[in-house]
Amino acid sequence: MKNTLIAIASLLVYSVSAQFNIQGQIQNYENQSMKIKTYKDGILTYLDRINTDKKGNFSYHIKENYTGLVVLELLDKNYQLVANNANIYFETNYKDAKNQLNFRDAANLSYQKYLDVEDKKELAKNNLKPLKNYYLENTEFSKALEKEIKRIQNLEYPADLPEDLNYFIETKNYLSTVGLAQKLPSEWLSEINLHLQNDGQELENFGFLPQFVVSYISLSMAGAQSKTDADEKIKTNLNSLVDAIGADTPRGQSILAIAIPLLRGNGFDLVADDLNQKAESLTCQLNSALANAIKAPIKVGEKAPNIVFSEKKRGKKSLYEIKAKKKMVIFWGSWCPHCRNEIPFIKDFYENFKKQGGEIVSFALDSAKEDYLPLVQGADFITDSDLLKWDSPVARDYGVNATPTIFLLDENNQVVKIGTRVSEFVQF
Repeated sequence: MKNTLIAIASLLVYSVSAQFNIQGQIQNYENQSMKIKTYKDGILTYLDRINTDKKGNFSYHIKENYTGLVVLELLDKNYQLVANNANIYFETNYKDAKNQLNFRDAANLSYQKYLDVEDKKELAKNNLKPLKNYYLENTEFSKALEKEIKRIQNLEYPADLPEDLNYFIETKNYLSTVGLAQKLPSEWLSEINLHLQNDGQELENFGFLPQFVVSYISLSMAGAQSKTDADEKIKTNLNSLVDAIGADTPRGQSILAIAIPLLRGNGFDLVADDLNQKAESLTCQLNSALANAIKAPIKVGEKAPNIVFSEKKRGKKSLYEIKAKKKMVIFWGSWCPHCRNEIPFIKDFYENFKKQGGEIVSFALDSAKEDYLPLVQGADFITDSDLLKWDSPVARDYGVNATPTIFLLDENNQVVKIGTRVSEFVQF
């Protein structure tokens, strides 16, 4: 009896703690890294970084209940998986131009079947139908083409799709119709407003929320006669949406988190400032996405965040441990043309900067050491990276959203100047 109780207890613990595994084999991607991301608060969020083994195999355990999309970010391509709290397994070839994934799990197999039918219908619509117009109707080829078009159009989608997958497909199809001429912009705005008030958590987990927000902002500008008019329309409609949902609710916060940086990046700073004030006035605990969205970038006169190195640099573990009269922190990436052009100037600048008691820490926003190390080969200044590219918490702490970005610090790590070229710092 005692052993039975222990076995039951162990099973209960396992059922609570164990959710699902993502496993696979990626040929021609041996001993390489990938990032795993899921949607949190409606925003694609970095979860972890893992490596494939010498045969391209990998395995990762998702510890929490999760129904939605999982994105695997490889060096130069992404794989998108459907998760519904069940194990996922696939095989693929990294060099396959079509990115064909061969799944074994039920959810992704069903989704793959759906995509196969969808692709064929798109082929008939975009290629076969236009091709038919080049031939006389009564020719044998034209008749055969018409028959094939009808056959493809009558193909049925899989009937055994899981409920969450049905939701994903239906919402995806719905979004493709948003803004079309059948309805007035005001009607679409009302419909989206109701949709966002009533839809479930799947909306966030399948990555649809940003698409709805983008559509809502675009529709809000309809009929605007000027930039000022557009600002006012977007501001009015977004405030109406957030107030209807509740700014302090998880979805309300997520909408603000998506809208604020989106508006800033597209020149609608006044609207972004208004939403920023709304977010700052909330008395509830902000979710991580909104907290990051309203976080002000580091300014001159403020203390720069510490950078803990991935390994000791000249016997030092972090930026703060470096003793220098001046420090320069440079954010750059090997993929950035301006950064690559700036590297030779940084090397030249460092010679004189070092004589003045200065030290440079260059932080590469890259995914692999072999991408950035060759560019700084022979350089005496410190270079480090967490290999997370734009998912780097270091870049987030500094508020960096473009490269190169350069921070000049004094000996107490206070920011003295911020710029984009070392030539701007010659007098310092």
